[in-house]
Amino acid sequence: MNISKNDSERITSLRFLLMCLVVFLHVQTEDGYNGNICLYVQKIFTACSSDAVNIFFLISSYLLFLKGDRYPVMLKKKMKNVILPYFLWPASFLFFVKILPKLIASIFFPDRLDNPWIFYTSDWTFVDYFRFFFFYAGKLQHPYWLQFWFLRQLIFMIIISPLIYFLARKTAVEFLIALFVIAVGAIPAINDVALYIVFTPLLFFYMGALCAIYNFSFFSIADKVKWWSLIVSFSVGFVLLNILKMNLGWTFLVFYMFIKCLILLKFSSFLVQKNEKDLVGTKVFSILKNLSGYSFFLYAIHLHILNPFLSFLYKKCFTIDNDLKLLGHFFFVSTGDIILAVFLGMLLKRLAPKIYNLYTGGR
Repeated sequence: MNISKNDSERITSLRFLLMCLVVFLHVQTEDGYNGNICLYVQKIFTACSSDAVNIFFLISSYLLFLKGDRYPVMLKKKMKNVILPYFLWPASFLFFVKILPKLIASIFFPDRLDNPWIFYTSDWTFVDYFRFFFFYAGKLQHPYWLQFWFLRQLIFMIIISPLIYFLARKTAVEFLIALFVIAVGAIPAINDVALYIVFTPLLFFYMGALCAIYNFSFFSIADKVKWWSLIVSFSVGFVLLNILKMNLGWTFLVFYMFIKCLILLKFSSFLVQKNEKDLVGTKVFSILKNLSGYSFFLYAIHLHILNPFLSFLYKKCFTIDNDLKLLGHFFFVSTGDIILAVFLGMLLKRLAPKIYNLYTGGR
């Protein structure tokens, strides 16, 4: 099975754009002064970016099943570009930022060993390390490297991919309907956490498998939906949920989730060359293609490293006491994340390409 040139380019063009949306989603300005203007700006960005990860599940599954590698071969590839980075980033942070300072402090500054920033891992058990890498804390039980919950779920999907392939071949429609019913009905009634960390990723991963196995293009499906219907649906949903603050239930939220995903998929048509005379599309795609190579590096480094640094830097320069400064903090941290991550990625890739490839899975 082969992917069309148009679909391949649209996937490439979306990678960096979707990752930028994830960055905006992870910038928090809730501490201290809360302004109405910034609050609604954040809600707009959250509404636009909250389902970017679902498209990553869709694309990852589509490409996985499209290649059709044998299970052992596929696992070997994923060991390098998914599983190794998943453990490498939090393990490096744990050692260099949490454990090493304790070792240095115990020698030179023994009076500062009570610093809560320092981890004490000497008495950790296997369960402690397991929780650190997989289920650290929070309502959604994210790993310590919070944004890597996506990789954690992806690893699980990769492991059970033969089962997903079997279900897609034998009970394609029936299992898809069952997932929809569970997502909008049974699971939210029992535990909304299960919806986010299990069934929503599984639903999009399964749809990606169906598209690959039965040769459907999710871009073609999105392109058939009229822009006006998507924009009206998105606007009505945004007003009802964020302005009027109505509790509309999970059925509406799942519908709204698909509307947002369709908008992002359809929007990708503007990011690629439509024909040989489309110089703007060619230029935009060329830029996004080059930047897509730094998508994973941006994904891995932004939340625990760049976000705190840039937020600290901004608050050292400004006291957040009005809407304008709060809004400035939001855009300074988010755009700073993107620019600084790309710069550092380029620098590391040039100076130490083997290290860069190791931490990004060869991307």
